[in-house]
Amino acid sequence: MKPRVFFLLFLLVAAMIETGESEENEEGSNESGKSTEAKNTDASVDNEDSDIDGDSD
Repeated sequence: MKPRVFFLLFLLVAAMIETGESEENEEGSNESGKSTEAKNTDASVDNEDSDIDGDSD
């Protein structure tokens, strides 16, 4: 039964390490997501400007 306990502890530690790494990756992807959102916002502003000029009408 003891090998099972060590194996389960190993899995628990491995899962905790994986969770910690994925949280760091999510923070990095959130930052890049914010810059992507800013780019999308800029593009939508450009589209609104062309609508005001009447180019798309």
